[in-house]
Amino acid sequence: MSEVITEQQIRASFKMVHDELSEDYYSGKSGMSKEEFDTRHAGNWQDLEAVLIAAGFLEPVVPGRDFANELELLEARVKRLEPLFFPEKSL
Repeated sequence: MSEVITEQQIRASFKMVHDELSEDYYSGKSGMSKEEFDTRHAGNWQDLEAVLIAAGFLEPVVPGRDFANELELLEARVKRLEPLFFPEKSL
């Protein structure tokens, strides 16, 4: 029988990895560079988010709308259609 893992257990597991990574880096025992630490640190939180999404505890982030691009596309459509509805403006 498989055991159900809770969101808190998942978060605790990733927090433990975070704490161990931070302790190793800040104590100087690991010898890792700042860039390597930053990469591994960020990766840990990205992996946490992916696991929480896969487990159904989080919804994926939906990208926001690009209103500036949408406005440009609409303006282009209006310019293209304008002569059909207002022929006097195309003179």
